[in-house]
Amino acid sequence: MREAIMQAGKRRLRAVLLTAATTIMGLLPTAYGWGGSDPFVAPMALSLAWGLIFATVITLYIIPSIIAVGMLWVSGLFLAMIFLILVFLLPSIFAKVICLLLFAALSFLLLRKARHAEPI
Repeated sequence: MREAIMQAGKRRLRAVLLTAATTIMGLLPTAYGWGGSDPFVAPMALSLAWGLIFATVITLYIIPSIIAVGMLWVSGLFLAMIFLILVFLLPSIFAKVICLLLFAALSFLLLRKARHAEPI
């Protein structure tokens, strides 16, 4: 399963990054008013661009980490459940993002440690 996550990430990385980058670059002139400003469309374009940046990071980094830690959780580690409960209990979006980034970093460390252990 770990190899499948790594292979899927490598296979889809270029497509996801290119699609997100071209869409974000296309929204930037409208969002920041380069060449004219529209007060009704600019906030929408700005939120779309930043939402796409955030979604790209989640798609490429957070979701594979959650899947990997979920695999480890099934094999006896309860770290995934603790972090997911913390994410839902934290009041601010900033705290949730920090918690998800810590979760991804810890899962990366656990995967490196598990890679050197005996296979399940």
